[in-house]
Amino acid sequence: MIFQWDDDNVAHIAEHGVGPDEAEHVVEHAMSPFPRTAGDGKFIVWGETPDGWHLQVGFVYLPDDRVDITLLQPGQIMDFQMGARVLYVFHAMPMTEKQKRQFRKQKGRR
Repeated sequence: MIFQWDDDNVAHIAEHGVGPDEAEHVVEHAMSPFPRTAGDGKFIVWGETPDGWHLQVGFVYLPDDRVDITLLQPGQIMDFQMGARVLYVFHAMPMTEKQKRQFRKQKGRR
């Protein structure tokens, strides 16, 4: 899983106090029923950071022709060339209290 970060998406999630590492962790550790489709090729994940912070993260899978190779790390370029999908996080913010309750309820069902 490769994440494409640029000034725009980093700045946008920072408005909500979220950093790229936190958003990546939530997506990388998504558990059923996440990621959920949000329509128009968008996906939403609810999850926890290692510090126990509950986040909602929205992302899309970028088509190959929209991947900016200059934003990837050297090892990621090889992975991309070998078929790894690239995600673009467009949204990340703390979950509301209602979302946290729903998330905990879903976790208990696993």
